[in-house]
Amino acid sequence: MPNSFEVEDITPSKCRSWSPLVVLFLIMLVSSMFALQKVTVTTLIVVRNLTTLTTAVCDFQFLKSHFNKEEALLLFLMFFGACMYGLNDISFDWSGYLYLLLNCFATTAYQIRVKQLVTELKMEPLTMSLYNNLLCLPLLLTLSVLQGEISPNLLMMAIANNYTLCLILLSAIFGFVLSVTAFRLNQLVSATAIMIINNANKFLLILFSEAVLGKSLDLMSGFGCSLVLASSFAYSRLSRTRTEKVESKKRRRLKRLCILSVTLCTLAKLLYYIQNSNSMEISMNISLPKQIHSQSISDKKAISKLAHHGIMIVKDEGELLTKWLSTHSQDFDSIVCVDGSESNETLQLLQGFANINYIHERELRLKQYTDTEIRQSALDILTAKYGYGFWVTMAHCDEFYYHDPRKIVQLAEDEDVDGIYWFALHVLPHPSEYNAFKVNTSLPATTLFHHYHYYGEKGGFQDFRSFKHNPKVHFRNEWSVMKPEGLNMIWSEHPAYLHYKVKQVNVKNYDKQGHNLQSFAQARKKSHRNKKGEIVSTGLSWEITAEKDFFVTNYPGKPKYKRCSKYDGTLPPELDHFPSWTRHEIVIPVGK
Repeated sequence: MPNSFEVEDITPSKCRSWSPLVVLFLIMLVSSMFALQKVTVTTLIVVRNLTTLTTAVCDFQFLKSHFNKEEALLLFLMFFGACMYGLNDISFDWSGYLYLLLNCFATTAYQIRVKQLVTELKMEPLTMSLYNNLLCLPLLLTLSVLQGEISPNLLMMAIANNYTLCLILLSAIFGFVLSVTAFRLNQLVSATAIMIINNANKFLLILFSEAVLGKSLDLMSGFGCSLVLASSFAYSRLSRTRTEKVESKKRRRLKRLCILSVTLCTLAKLLYYIQNSNSMEISMNISLPKQIHSQSISDKKAISKLAHHGIMIVKDEGELLTKWLSTHSQDFDSIVCVDGSESNETLQLLQGFANINYIHERELRLKQYTDTEIRQSALDILTAKYGYGFWVTMAHCDEFYYHDPRKIVQLAEDEDVDGIYWFALHVLPHPSEYNAFKVNTSLPATTLFHHYHYYGEKGGFQDFRSFKHNPKVHFRNEWSVMKPEGLNMIWSEHPAYLHYKVKQVNVKNYDKQGHNLQSFAQARKKSHRNKKGEIVSTGLSWEITAEKDFFVTNYPGKPKYKRCSKYDGTLPPELDHFPSWTRHEIVIPVGK
């Protein structure tokens, strides 16, 4: 191996020969990243084992390799096991599997073409790695620009965080070693053997991902996964027995070193991904928010020991937002406010509040405009500023707290829980309030309406609102899923808030089915639908054609809500699980 560490000069002819390989390499990278947003690490590993079969077919067809009956049987078992896994995958996602199939085809073509170029160009591993990475840069930069991932704000975020810089450096080192050793391995073994080596080392990675990221295998999918890995291992042993007879001792030693390097670097890269997927998503999904006030909280040392931050999504809320902020802004160290309004009215209303981080949703690189996608972007902003270990409450300006959220999360911290469901007491206009409304239509809902609906002795509707942030916490990109993934212990106790379902009595804001036309405006424009095939929306559960339709004595279409009470400043025992000192100091207006 005298010239293995020499780098040859770059020539136009070799660049042209290597360029198609670079395109395949880029497809491999991008399809893997998109697939991992939809499927588990285990699914990625199992489906990618199909590349062993496709590479073997191409190996036979184009490189004239031969396979005996035992090898053919093992390749069939790999395919059978992968099919069994896919049919029983408890986290099955069609789009994720399509990305994986694209990755399989690209990987197969890449591996075959690499083997051909290794033979034709006779370049050393360092030279091949140089060509591969250098020619990738223009394509990656173009893709980054199209995705909106290159901005001064993101660069400033990365530079300001030494931990992130270290992770990027480690990733680059492991990637370099993986690239060089993989190319050297291509000079020593067949294309199919390369795929076997790449896939057989995934066994420990699957165990690790199952332990760290959570269970993704049931009995049948676990059997299929095991069959794929066992067949891969047996095939690699069979191929090794056949080839070792003609290999020199020095060549075998070099091959083992390359295999070990590929395995260790693959493990390190996956560890890097698992440990930091949440923090790295920040650089892909957000831009830094504008500060409403120069004195907004930014110094971690100034935050109390138990920090509490808020996430709020707003759209043309008007004076109700001002009312909420004057009541509850002091309950948070900071609030990331994501605005979907068409005008600058919300931005102007927020000018007097020091702890608001304002950002408009058009500044976020949103794809589906789901509420969870927006919350994840807001959480990414908080993570970039404060790291982990703080409490988050997802706030809405039509929700006024009966219990003080800062006191509640302190109690939750003392109980070693990290997730809280709140009782949502839905306030609806009551017929007895109609005349007062007609006299003072400009007053906020909190002053006009006082009747709340709940289940009765069984309590009320439970909606997830507060959690303690950690590196595993993330939101699935689905409609109206308030509880994030990655929490450990959900509290059995439930604080309460009053939820003013009707913020404005305005028939124009609702369709005849009671859907609020203002909610999820961008999603509705794109005709996004939920899992039931319905256009996404919020609002009421009954027909709205006139003003009086808003005023009800019970909750139409919701038989679980058996009781309607007029708020008098207190709650019945089935709704109040906490001592009186936990109540919010600012009293919500009561009915007279």
